[in-house]
Amino acid sequence: MSAADYRLRRPIARWDDDRKYAACPRCQADVSASLGAPSVPTLRLANQNPIRVDGETINARGYICEACRYILAIAPAAAVVDVGGAADESTPWIRLGAVFVDGSKRPIVVPRREVRPR
Repeated sequence: MSAADYRLRRPIARWDDDRKYAACPRCQADVSASLGAPSVPTLRLANQNPIRVDGETINARGYICEACRYILAIAPAAAVVDVGGAADESTPWIRLGAVFVDGSKRPIVVPRREVRPR
């Protein structure tokens, strides 16, 4: 299945006794084990200024729900990685705008090495 077959949403937090875990907002499945950098189609990107992405996909910090076919992109504030701005070259991750399934445009976290200044 290609990255284009997946839609973009945010994960939700769920509790099992005193354990907090990431879950799919649609099916409530625990997606914690899938934490990584799934590929997001560049068609889902918005507001790339002042950076540019080449290619058809870019990796994003987040989870994958295989059941619902969602990429669950983590917000920059919740990413638990060093996230900087486009001008701050000391961080390995940066914010980039994306269009979610609800039509909203919000930031996702992507590897700095996959973008370049315009």
